[in-house]
Amino acid sequence: SHWPFMSLIAHILWGYLVSLPFGFSYTLLRCSVALLGLAGLWALYALLLETGRDRRTAWLGTAVLACNPFYFHLACTFMTDVPFVAFSLWACLLFARALRHESRAALAGGILLASVATLIRQVGVTLPVAFALAYLYKHRLHWRALARGGLAVALVFGALAAYETWLKLSDKLPMYYRSSEGTLLATLKGDLGVWLPTTLDTTAACLVYLGLFLLPALLAFWPRR
Repeated sequence: SHWPFMSLIAHILWGYLVSLPFGFSYTLLRCSVALLGLAGLWALYALLLETGRDRRTAWLGTAVLACNPFYFHLACTFMTDVPFVAFSLWACLLFARALRHESRAALAGGILLASVATLIRQVGVTLPVAFALAYLYKHRLHWRALARGGLAVALVFGALAAYETWLKLSDKLPMYYRSSEGTLLATLKGDLGVWLPTTLDTTAACLVYLGLFLLPALLAFWPRR
């Protein structure tokens, strides 16, 4: 339609695929997102273990996300938030395994799932960038690391660029698609005294939310740290 800000297409395809065997219903779509929410929790648990956390910490981190009011509530809708988080977590898990074990299969899977996440919400393009920077750091800017990290970034950005090109060529580009980027750039070009206080207020609000969301974990670690 004319309204979406986000890329969205992978989310629509997910709804189409789960509707094929059972027929369309809003209940089915909501259940499919709840299923993705559970898959995201599984990915987070595996990711925490992959990064060297013990099982108790991994369970705690997973429970913190599961009980997050936004995640819990939006898992009962057909909105893009939880599917994006789930595919992003799986991409992060595979990128982490590619980073630690030099696995080409994990790298390919990470690129694929990062592309899916990006075709739900454009901010997914940060996933291969993060992998590329970590990979370059691990291999001390070796040219092979630069090539492998650059390939991951190029493929995910390429998937988004190809989709946006198709939208333009077929005259299907939504009216408000990526309009928030234009608003942000216009604001940054404006008076510093106008946008800086707003930015600081928003940052403070984000930190308060982050603290509330992490509160169970912070309380658990307080005696030790």
